Amino acid sequence: MISKKLVVELFTVFFIVISAIYVFQLSDLVGNILYLIPPFLAFIAGLYAVRTYRLSNGHGQVMGLLTAGMLCWLIGEILFFYFQFISHNTPFPSIADAFYLVGYPLIFAGLTKEILIHKVDLKNFNKLYLTLVIMLVIVLIVIVSYFGVYKAYDQTQTFLSNAISIAYGIGDLILIVPGLFILKIALDYAGGKLYNSWVLILLGLIATLGGDILFAIFRKSYTKLVWPYTLIDLFYIISYLLFSYSFFYTATTIRSLHAKLVK
Repeated sequence: MISKKLVVELFTVFFIVISAIYVFQLSDLVGNILYLIPPFLAFIAGLYAVRTYRLSNGHGQVMGLLTAGMLCWLIGEILFFYFQFISHNTPFPSIADAFYLVGYPLIFAGLTKEILIHKVDLKNFNKLYLTLVIMLVIVLIVIVSYFGVYKAYDQTQTFLSNAISIAYGIGDLILIVPGLFILKIALDYAGGKLYNSWVLILLGLIATLGGDILFAIFRKSYTKLVWPYTLIDLFYIISYLLFSYSFFYTATTIRSLHAKLVK
């Protein structure tokens, strides 16, 4: 079994290499080909987690929904790449956005199911944590409303283009809300084996939100591969790597615990 430490080291090296390609503008084509690796890894790691839990298990169904969301995002990324570098058509808006957006309700369903499994109740939240959650949600709503909606709206673009662009930021915010509830689950796991898994997923969602807000504001320059706006990809790469490692971490942890029980 591949060690968690080795995976972290490989992911770190990969991120450094692809960041160098983006920062120093070595090759847009190579950079975007390598960009497809993280969402592919997220999907494969998700399948690994599903296989570990099995779909007959509630947590396995959660992993299945999250993995289905990753698959939709992977297809969206492949189509975006195809339009941008192979067919040389405008990648946004396009059919790729349909797959991106379908991924959101799947991931939301997975997060919600995890909350229902653990029967998270607001009554179980201490007042300080609940206050911090409410404040964070308000801050995120303000940020998304201003940068993801107001600043993202472009009168020169079509209604469809603006609607899709704005939908990403709103979709991310909707995912982060149950993510904060799951953080409560993660805190309940403090000192336990699965604490890191949910923290990584929440960080991945926040990274996606950051990328989507920047994309909404600078989508023209981004789709035309204008530097430094192409660096927005680094937010998505971080997000996919966090999802990948979370799934891998969950699967290897469960398998390790099972092996100990068998012994």
